[in-house]
Amino acid sequence: LWSIDRRKLILEITETELLDHHPTAMDTLARLGMKRFSLAVDDFGTGFSSLMQLKRLPCVELKIDRSFVADMHRDRHSEVIVRKSIEIGHDLGLIVTAEGIESQEDVDMLREMNCDQGQGFFISRPESRQQVNLSYIEGFAA
Repeated sequence: LWSIDRRKLILEITETELLDHHPTAMDTLARLGMKRFSLAVDDFGTGFSSLMQLKRLPCVELKIDRSFVADMHRDRHSEVIVRKSIEIGHDLGLIVTAEGIESQEDVDMLREMNCDQGQGFFISRPESRQQVNLSYIEGFAA
């Protein structure tokens, strides 16, 4: 495997996984944080985690679940959840990523909300492991 700076590799744990395995997960995540791994909470808003747990995690990124992004144009509650999740993430010093971006309208609305990053079919389709490996090698050689 390549020699990759741990701080550039972001390990994701879903909010639901964190809740299902709370004591073990918190201990493991704390140890990974001490070893300088970067962590992200994925699918934020789909579980019932306390904000205290989010505060305690050694994470650098908060990823808003695609279900809220998909509904934010037609459902006021989803729009408020996305907007407030971005604010909470920023207030905690986290990078905020919106998942499930499927249109320019999504991009425009998330930019207006000051979302840091996005992912979804509108930006790029998922790539095979071979394509990711090739992209990494080409980027490394450049």
